[in-house]
Amino acid sequence: MPITRRLPLWQRAGGLTVAVAGGKSFLSFSILGIIFCTSCKPPADSEEQASASRAAAVDPVVCQYSWEEKPGTTDYTTYDSFARRSYSSPDRPQNRTLIGSKVQAVRTMCQRAKFLKNCFEKAVIQNPSASAKNFRAWAGKRGIHPVLALMAKTEQETKMGSIPDSCRGGSCNGIGIGQIITAFDESGRVLSSSDRRWDGITFNVLTNLNYSVRVLSDKTSRAGSLWDLAYRYNGSNYARMYADKVVGFYSQLKSCGLY
Repeated sequence: MPITRRLPLWQRAGGLTVAVAGGKSFLSFSILGIIFCTSCKPPADSEEQASASRAAAVDPVVCQYSWEEKPGTTDYTTYDSFARRSYSSPDRPQNRTLIGSKVQAVRTMCQRAKFLKNCFEKAVIQNPSASAKNFRAWAGKRGIHPVLALMAKTEQETKMGSIPDSCRGGSCNGIGIGQIITAFDESGRVLSSSDRRWDGITFNVLTNLNYSVRVLSDKTSRAGSLWDLAYRYNGSNYARMYADKVVGFYSQLKSCGLY
């Protein structure tokens, strides 16, 4: 049986269903710690302008390349919280990564989504993989916008790149912008703990989103709605809470004027 690199002691909201030590799941702090916007209307002009000015000065360049296209593209972070090491050959300093720049933390959810819109479109709409095609088809039959669905799931996980990985005692809540716990390739093979493809999941935005789509696609076979999909994706004792929040974010994102 393959060993998952990121198997936690408890099941974090957002992870793929996995065997958990003792058959128990414990509530992740990040579930309760996430701050949710109650409206996607922009803040007052002065506040929005100030926020945009701060962000514009340090906006990192993201999603030019996936890790597969250009290994070493560290646009998400240069630091591996699981291994407690920095990547040996980053293509930028940490303060020019999405996490290091902290640009998403000063934005509203709508602003975060607009900044990363191209990333999500590459992972969902422009992705030629079988899993992405299946996810798009599943969403289309149910009147769900697949890009907004992935955004809503990612907002629940990391506030779209605002929250860094949290690792302790040899386990992590999840890895990267989509908080991947168990990763598998397009053929369905689970990545071992030593698989170098974890570097892309850890350091690169687009690669992590591509793996997120793969997991979502795998869960569509028994899901009749976005709520069902989020529930099955999470698979923990707190899956209902997780699904409610994903659906709530999706509803708010539809008001952001993205499409």
